[in-house]
Amino acid sequence: MNKIFAGFLVVLFLMATMSACFSDRKNENLSTDNEVLVLSDSIVNVYREQGRFIAKSSFQALSSQLTGAIQTGGISYAVSFCNIEAVPIIDSMTAAFNADIKRVSEKNRNPDNSPDAFEEMLLDLFDQNLKNSGKANDTVLLDLNNKLVYAAPIHIAPQCLQCHGLIGADISDENNSIIKKLYPDDKATGYVSGDLRGIWRIRFESIEK
Repeated sequence: MNKIFAGFLVVLFLMATMSACFSDRKNENLSTDNEVLVLSDSIVNVYREQGRFIAKSSFQALSSQLTGAIQTGGISYAVSFCNIEAVPIIDSMTAAFNADIKRVSEKNRNPDNSPDAFEEMLLDLFDQNLKNSGKANDTVLLDLNNKLVYAAPIHIAPQCLQCHGLIGADISDENNSIIKKLYPDDKATGYVSGDLRGIWRIRFESIEK
C-alpha cells in the first residue's frame, strides 16, 4: 500500500503542475457580471483540454488505488475500501485543481453522487447523443449560475462488471451482500460493458480573466 500511496502522490504533483500551466491562460471573453456569457471557441478549447486532464487524472487516482485494494484483498475488500476512500480521493483532486469535481449517476451507489436538476439535464444529453449517434462526446458549457462546466461520459469497462454488472453472473452473492450492507440503497448494478454509467461533472469555481 505504501507503493500505491507514493504513486498517488506523484499523480497529485503532476496534476498540480499541469493545473498551474492551465491557470496561466487568459480568458478575456468571460465575465462575472449577471449577464449571459458567451463562450468563444478558444475558451471552450482551453477548458475542454483542462477538463479532460482533470477527469483523466481523477480516474487514474481512483483506479490505481482500487487496483491496489483488489490486489490486497480481492473484490470484497475493494468494495469496502472504495466506500471509505473514494470521496477523500475526489476531494483531494478538487483541492489540487481548484475545481468542483463530481461523479454523477441516476443509478448511483453512493447517494452523494445523485444528480441535481442541471446534472440530470447533462445525463439526458449524453443519453440522447448515445441513442442518436452511438457516441457521447465531452462538452463545455455554462450552468444556471454562469459557472463554466466540463462534462464527460463514464462508460462501464469490463473490469467494472465485478461490482456493477449482473448479480449472480458478474457479481457473486457474497460480494452483493457486502455491497448491500455498505450501500443499502444501491442502484448501480445490472450494467453490461459499454453502458453509460454516469458522467464526470467538473465545475470551475474561479476563472481568470
